Amino acid sequence: MKKQAIYWVLPLLLQFSFFANANNLTCLGKQETINNQINIAEKMNNHHQLTGLKKALDDVTTHCDNDKLKEKYQNKVKEKLAKLKEKQSDLHEAKLKGEASSKISKQEQKVRKAEKELKKAQDQLNDFYQALQQESH
Repeated sequence: MKKQAIYWVLPLLLQFSFFANANNLTCLGKQETINNQINIAEKMNNHHQLTGLKKALDDVTTHCDNDKLKEKYQNKVKEKLAKLKEKQSDLHEAKLKGEASSKISKQEQKVRKAEKELKKAQDQLNDFYQALQQESH
């Protein structure tokens, strides 16, 4: 029974670790992460997972482009910045109209959430640049 549970849990853990890994921001990082997961799947003798990982590695090797990834991360920052400006404008409007404090409080929460999302996108972009720099050394 325990062995069977491992076969159900392992693919989920592998997928989660793939997306959570900060080293996973560049093409080389993605390839290294998938290769590590291939090694784990081989050790666990998980042929189904191995097949999927080998396909993923082939896709990354064939189609991944750091310039496109950089553009994706930059666009995410721009999108989050625009959202923050929108939420700040909504908050400013609510204050000018003299809205109820509960509505202003909700707007302030939305601004804080947008600030956190922007920071996360900026951190991801910075991590991408750092990973690229480390790869070039």
